[in-house]
Parts: sequence; structure tokens; C-alpha cells
Amino acid sequence: MRVDACQAGLLTLLVMGMVAARAASSAEPTSVPFTTVASGRRSAVEAPLRTVIRDAAGWTALWRKHTGSVSASPPAIDFRRSMVIVVFAGRVPVSTDLAVVRILSEGDRLVVQYRQAERRPPMDDGQETTPFHMVRLPRSGGAVRFQLAKTIPVLPGPGS
Repeated sequence: MRVDACQAGLLTLLVMGMVAARAASSAEPTSVPFTTVASGRRSAVEAPLRTVIRDAAGWTALWRKHTGSVSASPPAIDFRRSMVIVVFAGRVPVSTDLAVVRILSEGDRLVVQYRQAERRPPMDDGQETTPFHMVRLPRSGGAVRFQLAKTIPVLPGPGS
């Protein structure tokens, strides 16, 4: 079988495209820097919720739901450059901790790794809390996936 120059060129481009696509799909995820906007142990949001806020109207609505006040003003965020990732644990035992621990960029999508763990031994006195963590990061239009990070139970320190 004889291959002319045009066919050889097309075959070369096809192979190069396949190699580039494979390299792009196997690229290592990179960490995305983020800063905490707000975190704490008490929120008016009593059901588990993980969400992405990309505009001021959504941010104001979420902040008011979180505070339980229709007149509460949220911290200022420049949504032209930033977005907010929010994780609410819902109503959980008071010994539960919650935190966004890492955000990874995997191509055009983000993976938000968060930790939700109960301190051991549990300090269960029947009380509940509603922990939350809100972080600001550079704006991205891609999909966001939330991933519960595997953790070892946290042991309280001396005097805890």
C-alpha cells in the first residue's frame, strides 16, 4: 500500500492530536489558592449544602439565608474576578468539625475537597451545631465537584 504525502501529513496530525489529548487528560491537578471569607459553628442553614456562588445576587441571597436576616449585607466580593465556594454541614453533633481543605484544578473543572469529621472521643452531650466554611477563589466558569476528604478522626488536645 502506497501512502502519498497528503495522507502521511494527515496521519501525522492525527497521531500528534491523540498524543496531545492523552497528555492533557493525564496532566497532574494543580492546587488553586483560596482564602476564607467566613467560617464558624453556627448558621441558619440547617441542611447540608455545598454550592458555588458566581454573582452578587446569589451571594446576597445565600448570606441572608445563612444569617437568618433579610437585611444582612454579605462581605464584599468582586465577582468579575472571584467566586465563592460554600460548604454547610447542616445540623450535626457539636463535636463535628468542617473545613474546605484543598481546591484542585483538573483541566477545566475544579474539585473542592472538604473535611467533615467528628472529634474522637465524641463530646456528645446532645447538643447540635451547624458548621460552615465559605472561601473565595479566582473565578472559573467550569464545573465544580465536591469531594469529602478521607480523614482520621481528630483527637482533642490537652484541656479540650
